Amino acid sequence: MAGKSSGDYGHEMKRELLDSGICTSDELLECSIEEFSDLQVTTGVILPRAYQGFLQSMGRGAGDFFRGTDIFFQSLPITRDVVQKLIYQDEKARGFKLPDNVFVFASHQGYSFLYFVAEEDDDDPRVFVYTEDEGPPRQVAESFTQWFSQSVRDHAEE
Repeated sequence: MAGKSSGDYGHEMKRELLDSGICTSDELLECSIEEFSDLQVTTGVILPRAYQGFLQSMGRGAGDFFRGTDIFFQSLPITRDVVQKLIYQDEKARGFKLPDNVFVFASHQGYSFLYFVAEEDDDDPRVFVYTEDEGPPRQVAESFTQWFSQSVRDHAEE
């Protein structure tokens, strides 16, 4: 999917969410370019275009979508070190080391975390989940946009 801009990714995700009826355009609260640029500086991670698009289109909120999950800008950053410490304390996952360029983009109730590995040449990275007492992290989607689409479908079915 090389060649897409963050705006292209954001527009596609926004359209998918609005078409699902989960929220209205008035409920989509965008992040500014300055905000996600500051996030990159704070974390030292270059955010992939797909995730930048998410932030640009709904990074501060999307109605009831993701209610109960810390995923929006106000909750970031969730540090890699916090998750690594939980993994270290988890007997089922002990010994697993997160890569240095991990970006944790969501936390659910403080026991489950979603992340991707930010790499320069990957605009739409794979998504992984770590949940306490369930063993080492595992891949849950081939890409951030695939994960997002599945999240929209799951929420629409609720």
